[in-house]
Amino acid sequence: MRSGRGVRGRFIKAYAREVGVDCAEALRRYRAAQPKSLLLKCADPRRERAADADAWTALRVALVVFLILIVATLTLSLLCVTPPPAAGCPSRY
Repeated sequence: MRSGRGVRGRFIKAYAREVGVDCAEALRRYRAAQPKSLLLKCADPRRERAADADAWTALRVALVVFLILIVATLTLSLLCVTPPPAAGCPSRY
């Protein structure tokens, strides 16, 4: 939607009429204050795909690290189990 049309344009015109200012001048100033079209800042699709690939690579690395931490935790929990005390031996704790 172009700036100055639709709800914003109607609001600006109504406000300008209520205040007593020229509607066309108010719309012109509003359009001048708007950022330029996004088409002028068109991104290269190859860079977008590269950024998406980088994001997926980072996600994969994070998942691998998370899985390694889970496996390490399970391994340590299985290896560090203290055997039950033998019959007749005093407990260390």
